[in-house]
Amino acid sequence: MSESGNMMQWRIREAVPADVPNILAIERQAFSIPWNEESILGWIRGENRCYYLAEEAEFGVLLGYLGVFFVAGEGEIASVAVGAPFRKYGVGKSLFRHLKGICRRDRVGSLFLEVREKNVPALALYESEGFERVGFRRGYYPDTGEGAVLMKTFIHP
Repeated sequence: MSESGNMMQWRIREAVPADVPNILAIERQAFSIPWNEESILGWIRGENRCYYLAEEAEFGVLLGYLGVFFVAGEGEIASVAVGAPFRKYGVGKSLFRHLKGICRRDRVGSLFLEVREKNVPALALYESEGFERVGFRRGYYPDTGEGAVLMKTFIHP
């Protein structure tokens, strides 16, 4: 899949083990409690789990990623990040739209995610992609004690 935003073009593909160092670089930049190399590699190799990558079309620079696992007709988005220089170009929206296409194809009925309650840009992105707030986990993040907003969207055929 090829996408573009403000003169930048990218493609979306599934991650392979060789992508772990680049995923890890964005993970460490984006999160105060990043996943480690073994966890990311386990997701890439695991059953019913996938990382989708948005990479710059010409040189293959990793722009962002989305990690998801599927169970019982539902998807749980475990990790989403876009590298700081590539935010506001539509990369995150493209990753979500790609995932929704996969869900329609595979008849996945809904997607869930958790997001820090103070992560206003992420909340805005998720809501723009049809996610609704369905719950709250108080004190979910151990580094700050911040709560997690639980969000869900239904995938329509």
